[in-house]
Amino acid sequence: SVGAASASSSSRSEIGRGSPWTNQAPICVVYDEIDAHVGGRAAVLLAQMLAEQSSSSSQVVTITHSPSVASVANQHVVIQKLASQQHPSNGRLSVRASAVDGSERRRELARMASGDLAVPEAEAFAAALIRDGNVRREEVAS
Repeated sequence: SVGAASASSSSRSEIGRGSPWTNQAPICVVYDEIDAHVGGRAAVLLAQMLAEQSSSSSQVVTITHSPSVASVANQHVVIQKLASQQHPSNGRLSVRASAVDGSERRRELARMASGDLAVPEAEAFAAALIRDGNVRREEVAS
């Protein structure tokens, strides 16, 4: 029997193959939770493949909950739902998008990794992820 691949599984397989429709690299690729059901070393390898794809004249936008994937980004944007600011007439939630860098980015990666548990250890881990992400981006750029 033939099974259907999840959207994230299909997206992950496309990274390795390139675009099936053309020989040219796409201008922009958006992955929505491509890291679903991926963790540990597999998430690190996925992050490396995304870094390689973004270095080949394509802009890659990745919606992720994985600190390993987020750590290789050139720019990190945090999207937050603001439930307390619901629009009174239609009940829609408001959202905020904030670019983070430096210590804010380290704290956000730490939050992604551990929530609010073991904050000092999580921030040390996040700092290591950022260093590794910088190295990976430099490697693919050269």
